[in-house]
Amino acid sequence: MCFHVRGKLFAASMIKSIEKLKVRIDQNLNRAEKSEALSEDVVKIESKIASLKQLCQSVTKKLSTEGSLSTSSSKLGNDGAAVEKRIRKTPEFALGQTFQENGRAYAKHGTPEDPGGISSFLMDSGILLNDLATSHVQYEIGVEKLVLQSLTGIVDDHVPTLNKERKTLSSLLLDYDAAKSRLVNYRQKEGSGSSHGGTVESDLREDRLNSDLAEIETKLNFARDSVELHMLQFLSKESEVGNTLLKYLQLKKDFHEATSIQISEKIEHFQRLLNAPSVATPIFGCGLDEHLKKQGHGVCIALPIRNCVCRMLQMDALSEEGIFRVASSTLKIRRLAALFDTGEATDAAIKEIHDPHVFSGALKLYLRELPLPLLGQSYEPWMSVQQQSSNNEERKKENIDRILSGLPQNHRHNLHYLLKFFQLVASQSAVNKMTVPNLSIVIAPNLLWDTQVTEAGDHGQRDLADTSIVNDIVETLISHVDFFFRGFGTGTIDFFKEVTLTKPPHLMRVKQASNASSCSSDDTTELSNNRTPVPKPRQSRSLKGPPPPLAPRPADRSSLPPNSTTHL
Repeated sequence: MCFHVRGKLFAASMIKSIEKLKVRIDQNLNRAEKSEALSEDVVKIESKIASLKQLCQSVTKKLSTEGSLSTSSSKLGNDGAAVEKRIRKTPEFALGQTFQENGRAYAKHGTPEDPGGISSFLMDSGILLNDLATSHVQYEIGVEKLVLQSLTGIVDDHVPTLNKERKTLSSLLLDYDAAKSRLVNYRQKEGSGSSHGGTVESDLREDRLNSDLAEIETKLNFARDSVELHMLQFLSKESEVGNTLLKYLQLKKDFHEATSIQISEKIEHFQRLLNAPSVATPIFGCGLDEHLKKQGHGVCIALPIRNCVCRMLQMDALSEEGIFRVASSTLKIRRLAALFDTGEATDAAIKEIHDPHVFSGALKLYLRELPLPLLGQSYEPWMSVQQQSSNNEERKKENIDRILSGLPQNHRHNLHYLLKFFQLVASQSAVNKMTVPNLSIVIAPNLLWDTQVTEAGDHGQRDLADTSIVNDIVETLISHVDFFFRGFGTGTIDFFKEVTLTKPPHLMRVKQASNASSCSSDDTTELSNNRTPVPKPRQSRSLKGPPPPLAPRPADRSSLPPNSTTHL
């Protein structure tokens, strides 16, 4: 009996399923009318929540799979030990460890008290990178808690329920269409089979079908209301989703600001470490002011200039025939330049070089590779000196003096140092064959050139007239260096003042003789000063250092005795 009942129920269920399938097929083939599941307004709401669901799911997926929030790192957890593991897995931490390892390796080249600028930089920047790794993980945890969990929670709270209700609605809609189809088919069958009204049994059958249809319709309307309710509830989370995404941007902003502050606080410290003398910094091609700033306070003469000059004096290069004219090996000159660039130009390394032409070549190379010529960037004023002078030597000196007064202080110091040396070289021209005109020919191209032509990439030969003018200017500078740089003192200068190289004995004797001569001439100078008032020099544009070299007015200079040694 029980088996028989179950069989009937199963058969009825199968019949209903077949009827539903037939109705669906007919609807797909447009042979039967399909009921609308939702109203037009609700359909628009459904389309909008589909976009909202897509937004939440796509953003969550992107944030979960990006490098900073990888699944492997987020699965480690947020407790103390897990956070430490996450920090160690960040690129910043790995790079920081690499920096520190190399910093310890570099420290072996220094001393315990001073491991060296690059070593200290690597160690300190490695610690900074480790701190940045910690900040990065804290940012990741904040995004996971405040963004990912929020978006995931919104989707999990609404989408599964909504999908379930939507599935129920679709099933009830199919049941409703099937019940309506049964009722319509039954009425058509009964109407065609009997022309005299229905029997009691047929009426009962029709009433039962109507009752089934009404019951299903009630369930269908309830399902529609439920689906619409859940859609509206999900749609109401738009503002929460937007604020969550805004929170992500705020977290991103705070993270980058904190990172920027962490780095900014260390930048000046890192720059000081990298500017340390122990860090190899190119000197050839470096600006004069920048190089002197790295050399330290009080240093006025560029390292290649003073070391090359002093080494040539040590080797008595003034007696070397063709000094500054005879070329040396390019390889040897470049090697010496590399020693300067790497900070390896120690006294011992320099003394191993016994060819004076290597130092003269390196000196010319340094001057030639300066970003700005030692005689300044303004080229046209120098070219107009000859035209403005009208072959008048005194007027030419005045014009040159005026241009020199506009040069930067560091340029004037190094020019004075070099010109005094060239004057010393020319004083031995009977031996070295390098007279002032000869020196000016080989030195002039390294002291002045047209920077605009160089920047434009025009490497053609310079006009011969310009070459002649530049040579003449340098010749005048060497011949009258004490006049142009009278504010720096007269007579010999101490070329070895800023170097540790040993001064040769013959220069020490010259210095002593010069001091004795200057002492014996004090009375003569005092009498001369009593006879001829000396005008005060004009103030330099620079706040520090001696005043720029300025020529006296023609009237003042004409009042001086012809052989007077008085200088402004």
